[in-house]
Amino acid sequence: MRRCEETPYAVLLQTATTVAWRVLRNLWLSIPQKAGVGGAFLGMASFLWNPTYTTMSTPIKTPTPLIGLLAMLLLAGWAFFPVQFSVHPESQLSIDGTSSLHDWTCEVGTVQGTLVSTTEDATAIEQVELVIPIDAIGCKNDTMDRKMRDALKADDHPMITYTFARHDPATTSADGTFSLATTGTLRIAGAEKTVQVTVNGEQLPDGAVRFRGTVPLIMTEFGVTPPKALMGTLKTGDAVTIRFDVKMAR
Repeated sequence: MRRCEETPYAVLLQTATTVAWRVLRNLWLSIPQKAGVGGAFLGMASFLWNPTYTTMSTPIKTPTPLIGLLAMLLLAGWAFFPVQFSVHPESQLSIDGTSSLHDWTCEVGTVQGTLVSTTEDATAIEQVELVIPIDAIGCKNDTMDRKMRDALKADDHPMITYTFARHDPATTSADGTFSLATTGTLRIAGAEKTVQVTVNGEQLPDGAVRFRGTVPLIMTEFGVTPPKALMGTLKTGDAVTIRFDVKMAR
């Protein structure tokens, strides 16, 4: 079968892209969760890679520049693979409120969840899922703990969840910190509400990303009746504030 002559430029370019192809192939196949995407690219590239593709008896020359373009596209695609983070145990979250007697704070001992971003500094978020077990909320008072659990309908809805929807382009400061205006869905006691939260973030030296912010809420908007105690003489306010300092690690 006859092969078409190649110019020195084409040979050089093809040699370079051959090396790039082999590196990319090994990288792609080393990541199981990307096997489907990698397989699709590899299949397409395998078709384009053969300089002489024969149909019946007619050799067809695949343009070598097309191979180079494909290699560059693969390299660019590799750079934009999503990066996944998980909530680090050092994360802190609390719920602040008021009452007819004094202000109160409940600490959240466990926060679970993941974050997916197209950038390593998490300034381009694609997905966030957070889960707070009701049993992980502690108010340092057994009576308040029980009243909070009952108010949040923990028996029927044992988890508070947050699902990210979108955010505006990140605003970056000179010191490397950034701000995101986010929108998501918060689910409490079986009721859902869209919430908008401004999140302040920074990438830490270990590659993790720290997010801080506050979320003001009205309990009755979620169908939650503010807890009462002492025969109804102690009444908690309807407004509460969730404060979070969450570390997301890779």
